[in-house]
Amino acid sequence: HQGAGEIIVGVPVAGPSVAREIEKLVDELVVLEKPPNFRAVAQVYRNWYDVPDREVLKLMQAWEEEKEET
Repeated sequence: HQGAGEIIVGVPVAGPSVAREIEKLVDELVVLEKPPNFRAVAQVYRNWYDVPDREVLKLMQAWEEEKEET
């Protein structure tokens, strides 16, 4: 609605049925892994863990400080 020339969506993993639905809405979809029996994003990662809020906030603060320096 904002006048984009093209919409490209990139995701690390998606189930086949969801990927088909998204493909209908965008110009291009890039999916690195489409497991046939997809249940959860974590199933395609070797080392998956839920990121604690404290870690996210620390990363966001570091990013903000780095942005202010440039």
